[in-house]
Amino acid sequence: MHTFIKRTAALALLACLPLLFAACGGGGGGDAAVETTTISGEAIKGPIKGALVQVFKLNSDGTTGELLGNGTTATDASYSIQIPKAKAVAPLLVKVTGQTGAAYTSESTGSDVPFGAVESFSAALDAFDTSKKYIVSPLTEAAYQQVQKFLTDSPTSKADQRIISAANARIAMLFNVSDILADPASDPSYSATLKLIDQMIVDSGAATTIQTMSMINQAFADVTQPAYQIYRTALTAAATKVSLREPAIASIVNAILATAANPPAEPVWSDTTAPHAVTDLKAVAGADTATTSVVTLTWNPATTTGKNPVTGYSVYRDGTLIASVATTSYTDKPLVPSTTYNYYVIAFDAAGNRSVASAEITVTTPVSPNLSVTVGGQLTSDVLALEAKDIFKPTAPTNLVAAPVALDATNSSVKLTWSAASDDVGVTGYNVYRNGTKIGSATVPSYTDPSVKSGVAYSYTVVAFDAAGNLSDTSTAISVTPVSPNLDITIDGQINTSSN
Repeated sequence: MHTFIKRTAALALLACLPLLFAACGGGGGGDAAVETTTISGEAIKGPIKGALVQVFKLNSDGTTGELLGNGTTATDASYSIQIPKAKAVAPLLVKVTGQTGAAYTSESTGSDVPFGAVESFSAALDAFDTSKKYIVSPLTEAAYQQVQKFLTDSPTSKADQRIISAANARIAMLFNVSDILADPASDPSYSATLKLIDQMIVDSGAATTIQTMSMINQAFADVTQPAYQIYRTALTAAATKVSLREPAIASIVNAILATAANPPAEPVWSDTTAPHAVTDLKAVAGADTATTSVVTLTWNPATTTGKNPVTGYSVYRDGTLIASVATTSYTDKPLVPSTTYNYYVIAFDAAGNRSVASAEITVTTPVSPNLSVTVGGQLTSDVLALEAKDIFKPTAPTNLVAAPVALDATNSSVKLTWSAASDDVGVTGYNVYRNGTKIGSATVPSYTDPSVKSGVAYSYTVVAFDAAGNLSDTSTAISVTPVSPNLDITIDGQINTSSN
């Protein structure tokens, strides 16, 4: 633990050095024109406005390397940084640092709070795709600290794709989040987590985010130590206030508390057993907007015979890593219409051991739904000359909630409910998936999985469809572990009474 703290302190000092050169054009030199590309995203804790954004190469020892570019977050918390195209290769580090005039909007109070020069959040990227937007948040900062911890615990490791993917996935699992680098607005658990952290900051009474983030990082350094229980106490107190303020997300908050009560075990670095390969990879292509397409991938959960559980999956498009997620689905967008793409997925465990690649699948995106054409100098629409066809997908179901009910000593049912999806023509129904496998369909936003084993963890997702067969993006996954009846135990301050 002392080694980890010393490493973190040393990294903080090293990270300050590039600030001296920020005014020199992002570390470039000479008069020759350099081809650039753009890395973009948002800084969220609520929205962080007016903060310094820097993009670095990430060295193999976890320290910040060459400064590639810098800028400032806009009033909507977005950033867009030009960096040399030749050096835009992961691993990269995006760092958001406070400065004079910078502030974030508190989800608890609605007020703007200064974001000072001593405060920062970083995000370690195991992949880079110019079409994606990358979030920097308290969760990505916690994951970056996990990278440092992993390097301390496993001195022969490097801050590469393996370690970064494992660190990001571990933090995602601790908060029931699919992808900590993706937009929190598309993941109710991510949004709820940020509200919980904001409430913890308010409860601390501190003027900055430093005290709360230090508590979180110390807790996640080893979930078996007293620091983790201190974190759980603060999290539970914050959860009570957030749930009272926003009853609509109380079930999501309770799910986060349940995960915190039973966190994933620390990685076993001595075990190098790789997970089994991902199976049954499937792809559904559709129209995303009038000019772009989308591909939704799903697959079966990978298994392992090793001591480390499978914690995530790396998704590859045309041989290039595009994302790592903690769930068995991924939505790839925006894509070019009428284009063929090849995908495969690699599973990894808590220690970063990686499986062989899944069987590759090929999918071709549909023709662009924008059918307007120019005829004789006039812009017309060939839709008038064609039979009307619905090519737009429904929105993804949201606010998925699971409520287990014990049937007997060993079996339970799970009732699922969610917020209805919408569609330009009309939603026809919903497909329900358990652990990545379709188990049924419903015409209303609810479904009951009639019989599952108590004491076993299950992951559920829902996909909406319309009459034309267009499928929505997959909902955010929700995990639930039904418990046997007659336990009469106290969990996180709440009494679970049996039904006799």
